[in-house]
Amino acid sequence: MEAQIRGAVFSALNDAQRSFASHHDACSTLAKACITDAVVFWKYTIQALNRVLVIYSRDPPVERLVEFFSKFAVYLSSKESNPEDKMGNEQRDACTTFMRYLIHHTSASSKAVRFRTTQILSRILVNLPEQAEISETVWEQLLEKMTSRSRDRLPRVRSAAVPGLCRLQSCIESDEIRGTVTTLLESDSSPLVRKTVLDNLSPEQWNIELILNRTSDTSEDVRRACYKVLAEKIDLQSLTISQRVTLLRRGRLDRSSHVRKEFLQNLVYRGWLEGSCDGDFYRLCELLDPETYSEDIVPILCEVEERCAKPIVALDVNHLTREGAVLLSAFAKQCEESERLSQVFPSLKSYAECLKYYKHDDFILSCLIQVFDKLDLSDEAGRRDLISTLQKDFLEDSQIPDRHYPGLVRALVSSMGSQSSVAGLVAELLIADGSDGSSEQATFRALKIVEGLLLASRPQNDPEVFFSSLIDNVVLKGLVNPSVDLRSVAIRCLSMYCLLDKTEKTASRNAPLFLQVLDNDVLQLQLIALEAIVDILMVHEMRDDVDGQSQRQMLIVSLTNCAGSTEAELRTTAAEGIAKLVFSRRIPSEPGILVRLILLFCNPISADDVRLRQSLSVFFPAFAASRSSHRLCVEECFMPTIQVLMKAPETSPLRQLDISQVGHFLLELTNPNAYCTKRTRASGNHASLADADSMIHSRIALKLINGAIDDLEGDTSEFLRPSVLRILNGVVLPSKEQAEGDAAQVGQDLLNITRKAKELAESKPKRKHVANALSKFYGRLLFLKVHDDNKENEVSKDGSDGVSALIHKTENLSILGA
Repeated sequence: MEAQIRGAVFSALNDAQRSFASHHDACSTLAKACITDAVVFWKYTIQALNRVLVIYSRDPPVERLVEFFSKFAVYLSSKESNPEDKMGNEQRDACTTFMRYLIHHTSASSKAVRFRTTQILSRILVNLPEQAEISETVWEQLLEKMTSRSRDRLPRVRSAAVPGLCRLQSCIESDEIRGTVTTLLESDSSPLVRKTVLDNLSPEQWNIELILNRTSDTSEDVRRACYKVLAEKIDLQSLTISQRVTLLRRGRLDRSSHVRKEFLQNLVYRGWLEGSCDGDFYRLCELLDPETYSEDIVPILCEVEERCAKPIVALDVNHLTREGAVLLSAFAKQCEESERLSQVFPSLKSYAECLKYYKHDDFILSCLIQVFDKLDLSDEAGRRDLISTLQKDFLEDSQIPDRHYPGLVRALVSSMGSQSSVAGLVAELLIADGSDGSSEQATFRALKIVEGLLLASRPQNDPEVFFSSLIDNVVLKGLVNPSVDLRSVAIRCLSMYCLLDKTEKTASRNAPLFLQVLDNDVLQLQLIALEAIVDILMVHEMRDDVDGQSQRQMLIVSLTNCAGSTEAELRTTAAEGIAKLVFSRRIPSEPGILVRLILLFCNPISADDVRLRQSLSVFFPAFAASRSSHRLCVEECFMPTIQVLMKAPETSPLRQLDISQVGHFLLELTNPNAYCTKRTRASGNHASLADADSMIHSRIALKLINGAIDDLEGDTSEFLRPSVLRILNGVVLPSKEQAEGDAAQVGQDLLNITRKAKELAESKPKRKHVANALSKFYGRLLFLKVHDDNKENEVSKDGSDGVSALIHKTENLSILGA
């Protein structure tokens, strides 16, 4: 009998490890064996189970057996195993015994045993039906062990405990479990654990915000899982409008194309449009508040139509609603050819009539103006109607909101096809409106119209021919107006006018005005003037001299001074402008400028300035990666930056910085291995690295160690600080292939100078920490030298270096192994 039960157990388990389809029959076989002789049955079942528990790798046969054991435990707990009540109770007792055995081993020292026992218990809890009965003692033990394993040092074990914890949370309202799950989802260091929590957590009122926050997780897999959960488990209408729009922004702007695809196809298309809105675009727009968030909604609608092959339905412009207006904007953006838009506007006359009809609906009018760029302007009669409508019904109407003027003037310029004609028309219009010219409202309206005209104009050699009267009569008068809002529009107009003049005369003439505003006016105008200076430097060379000083240099000095301003907005705008100009090579990447940006980026006072930190965190890697010469510039900045930090006074915020962190950041920017392409590695051609990049770190290390020697021989200790010496840990030393010619000499000098510094530090008893740091670095240098020498002497019989190993991995795990 024992041999039969043994054979039945092993046969069923061998079937179970090969296919999930055999699990149900295997459960029946084991249940019958258990009824026949429970003692013998458990003897061989536990023997087989123990073989599974010691395997840590995720082999498919083992995973199938883990799933089978959890199903078998659930099978034992159900009445399906035996319809008789008495026998059913015995089976449920067997299930309890099985779970207790697993619970007992969840605290084993073996990581494999902890992982597999936790995994099986979690699967049992997930598979148990709602009406399943578990003794209170076992329940408490499960809660304790699952909570304990969720704090295991191994991510895989913590991840295995998550499904069980989530099932326990769904059964009972426990603040302890809720707190554990929240900590795992928000703070666990492993993306695997955070993703597993998302996959197993049942959305409830208390955790919806936690789930939404994972859309900004650092891991791509976690973000994808989050959008999948949102699409499958959370209805659109259960979220607030603010939450919906936040999801739209994060998903559309995610840096990963895979995440954007998951967001668009699963969440927006299948989850929201097809699921919650039954494919109705109008309903989707209604749930997203189109009037407030149209800028976020329109791009999403365009992508849905483009990538998901879901065309926007036909639109009736005679009965436009807020939702219809947004759909019209998206529809127009997707119209690559004007023929498709002609279904909505058969002629320019119909478009002009539509503009007049919705003239007093601010939002719909704004959407209609956006449609203009896609219209077919070949209809001459319709174009005359449109020009007349734009002139008489809009530009001459003082009740039109100011924000529409740029779009209306741009439409007028495109319709008339001549900048000079529009400039003359606008001048006549403003002269005819002279009766109100003294009022602030009329002046502001005139400035907005001029601003729209300048935005729609193209650069030319002599813009004064067209714009001189407008600049003299409108813009210059606006500059002396006491209203800050009026002066801000006037300064913007003047800056755009400077950019339109290809000869740079206008920019040279007005540059002192921008500098004066930057020095003396209110913050709102200073920001506009600062942006104007950046734009001028991006477009013009500005080589004229003023009082013997280059005008270009004056603008650069003023810009860099603003980067040290106490006003956060001014400082951030200046830093962004400098970064843009340096990256575009419009101003030289001088060490002084780069050092200022580096210190501004690392300074604790900018910790809360998200815009500044984001801009510079993008700029520095992009700048260093773009050119080898840029990495040499970063090298030049290294020592000046470190010296500023070392000499910072006690009251300075820079004193709070860990110098080693700043040093490692700069080392990472100049890391030669980061810019060695796959092709270069494959070909073994390191010439370019040897010429420019490979020895940057060696030269930096040489300067640091020379500084340490000077301090050891003198009375100072700036370079002997632990935070400075720790920088050496981040130095990437070049191999012999990368170090050739002069580079090889630098490497030898570094070895010699390090030996000298180490010996000098060892001779001073009070400098033990210095000796230890230098000995560690010297050891790395010696190891690299010995390794390179040995590599040259290695001769392989088959002409290959390295050792090849044959790794054979069986697909199936044999339960009946020898």
